[in-house]
Amino acid sequence: MSSLSSSSRTRLYRVFENFDDAVLHFMPDSTAVVGIGTTLFMLDVGTGQLLRKRTEACSMNVTYLAVAPNGQQLATVDWDGSARLWDPATLEYHAELEGIGCIAYSHDSTIVATGSGDPTVRLWRAADGQLLHVLRAPNLMWCESVWFALGSRSLLATGRSDSEQYVWTLYEWMLPVGLEQQQQQQ
Repeated sequence: MSSLSSSSRTRLYRVFENFDDAVLHFMPDSTAVVGIGTTLFMLDVGTGQLLRKRTEACSMNVTYLAVAPNGQQLATVDWDGSARLWDPATLEYHAELEGIGCIAYSHDSTIVATGSGDPTVRLWRAADGQLLHVLRAPNLMWCESVWFALGSRSLLATGRSDSEQYVWTLYEWMLPVGLEQQQQQQ
């Protein structure tokens, strides 16, 4: 990475060397940027220094990158529909999900919601990738994007071709026993 310009107020960096076509995302504390193309990497925002790098992290091109709000996990989605849940400290993945098109973390970082080419939104436990619940939308041809509302249990899903939007409120019965108590302690 090289600095293109610098002042006391702004810094502009250009990323190169196998980072072409990378999907980028700030870490929650804004001290680092994580990115992925065919290489998963993390850069220091203040200096532009490469902090970590893992080559050949993905089998295909990455289409989506999400960072858990607590900064303890990353999620990537490849063109082939595979998703991986990563530890940002080691850049090792600990869970792999299939048939995924989009992904989002709950505000407390315990649940991952995914959408795909069918009329469902799936809820997974972020810690281990265990499927928790499948939400079905009657008129959704496929799910293009998912978002959690900040500080609530509301989940929004949008469709592509039919322009449908769905909002669900997640209840305790949708989550495994014990996860509700973990969320209340955080």
